[in-house]
Amino acid sequence: MGIPLFDNTIHLSDLLIFGGGVLAFFKVFLSLRDEMRDLRKAVGGVDPPEGLVGDVHHLKRESRQHREWLIRAGIDQPVSEDRR
Repeated sequence: MGIPLFDNTIHLSDLLIFGGGVLAFFKVFLSLRDEMRDLRKAVGGVDPPEGLVGDVHHLKRESRQHREWLIRAGIDQPVSEDRR
């Protein structure tokens, strides 16, 4: 039993497989990058208010202002005649 010999030559098929793998990696990487960019635009942020996060921030602020208005007007508590 002898020492196993390894063929260290590069064949055209090796280059094609390697090139295909590199192209597939970059295609997946670029598509994920684009999807993350679009997701970031949709989700947005608070400062400046944009996207979903900005909408929720705006709605919370409006809800607080409306609640404070109800408290100042004295109509924040439900009035029931059969209160016990």
